[in-house]
Amino acid sequence: MSTISTTINHGIYLEPSGYASPLTITADGAVKSSGNGTEGGAGQNDSAVYGSGTLINMGEIVGTDGDLGVTLLGGSIDNSGVISGNYVGILALDSSVSITNSGSILSTNDSNNFLGFRADIEIGYGGSFTNTASGYVNGGVSFLNENSSVNYSGTVINSGTITNDDGQGITLDEGGTVIDSGKISSSGGGNPAIYFGGTFYGDLPTTNLLDLEAGYSIQGGVRGSDIAGSTNTLELTGSVSSPVTVNFTPTSFTDFTEVEFAPGNANAAKLELATAADVPATIAGFTGPHDVIDLGFISDSGGNASATFNPETDTLTVTGDDGSTILQLDRSDVYSGLTFHATADGSGTDVTAACYAVGTLILTEHGEAAIETLRIGDRVMNLSGAARPIRWIGRRSYSRANVAGNRELLPIRIRAGALGFGIPRRNLRVSPGHAMWIDDMLIPARALTNGVSITQEEWADGVTYLHLEFDTHTLIYAEGAPAESFIDDESRGQFDNAEEYSMLYPQALRGPACSCGPRVEEGEVLEATRRRLATLAAQAADREWWATRKSSTLTQDSAPPQMDDHRPAVFPL
Repeated sequence: MSTISTTINHGIYLEPSGYASPLTITADGAVKSSGNGTEGGAGQNDSAVYGSGTLINMGEIVGTDGDLGVTLLGGSIDNSGVISGNYVGILALDSSVSITNSGSILSTNDSNNFLGFRADIEIGYGGSFTNTASGYVNGGVSFLNENSSVNYSGTVINSGTITNDDGQGITLDEGGTVIDSGKISSSGGGNPAIYFGGTFYGDLPTTNLLDLEAGYSIQGGVRGSDIAGSTNTLELTGSVSSPVTVNFTPTSFTDFTEVEFAPGNANAAKLELATAADVPATIAGFTGPHDVIDLGFISDSGGNASATFNPETDTLTVTGDDGSTILQLDRSDVYSGLTFHATADGSGTDVTAACYAVGTLILTEHGEAAIETLRIGDRVMNLSGAARPIRWIGRRSYSRANVAGNRELLPIRIRAGALGFGIPRRNLRVSPGHAMWIDDMLIPARALTNGVSITQEEWADGVTYLHLEFDTHTLIYAEGAPAESFIDDESRGQFDNAEEYSMLYPQALRGPACSCGPRVEEGEVLEATRRRLATLAAQAADREWWATRKSSTLTQDSAPPQMDDHRPAVFPL
């Protein structure tokens, strides 16, 4: 290993004939080539640094009069300083090359380089480039290959900024993968921000993936490979705390025929389709509870939109006020146990997939989590901001026959925003006797029904009620709405797992039920709250009425994804 902590005013070699790898250029160090090539006058592409090995730059590498800052024949670069070249910042010529940038990589000349275009980073024969959140590239990234018989795909992971005011932001002539949660832009004028090619000197098909994550920005569009046999896939990757929204059009994502939701129930992504012409040929991975397809061209003024799944063809037919559209889901995905639902979002229709095992989101010390994933001992946030460990989780299950016509068991459905702006964030279903915390009172859900925003369901295809108990009665957040925890008011015996509590706490003594707040089920104070909620419901109905008459080209400002209306597994705390 070797270190440079001063300024060297000529080019240098790395291994095998120069500085030992790894070479670290400290924050006080600099290597500046003035056009006379490398050390000893042996001009090697007029590079400030030339050779193989590991280069760690915290200082400055400058190819002032020559073309290149660094020519790397193999190895890796970790840059947190500045690397610049007159035409190219870094030229890498090996498929094993890995470059990580948290600093700046620049080309200082606006003219084309010796390859006929401008790029800060040129990588031949594959390799990878990672640009962190603080990383900046001002002349684009290009992956090139001079071998027409072999494809060397490249990989770019970007959280920072990659821009090019004289061409494409990222060029993958051999195809590959781009994962983006930062900014990628091009000069426009026919130059896409990202270009997935076939081959630089040939016409071999490529497999291309663009993975967009929360925070991404693409200015200039994306162009996939149009070579026969190539595949271009757009993937949407997000989370409940950082969801991603992508407005897909064939002109913004040229030659991309498949859109894929990232796998797993934790993924949270929205695919916006403004017109019927924007529907991709295939939608894959649409099986998660937090993924949404927003059809802006299908309105649902009456709340009667439907989503019908055909298991023979794996197609999903969505029908609303404006007719129907067919979504072709990936034939290789598994859809058993799923139900699909279509709900109005104010300007169109949201389509969601609901799994029977998925329920309401509860705010924990690590963020929101589905109720059925919680375990005894997990810490849940209460209204005062304290993290309270779960003492017990009670379960009550009823078949469809048990709940049919039974007003004591049929769930109460509280629509998103029914209790206040954004409260709850999504539709919430609770048992009739379960109390919500409203206007500094505990009010059972059955006492809040108004036939509009808070209703009792007429049927349910089986119900499982889950109740969370803590050391004392408290208020927790369910879909963002304050609601009570379980209180043992001589009701523990009705739970399927009541004996579990006795086994866990054999010495527990039952005392009087102590409520964390006043419980109100009748009287003028309740009627005042009911009138306030009825006003909210009327205002929401007015907004929806006007929204359905606006142009379908309006930008997204929709309500949160709606929950399944009749799933068998329900959370009422």
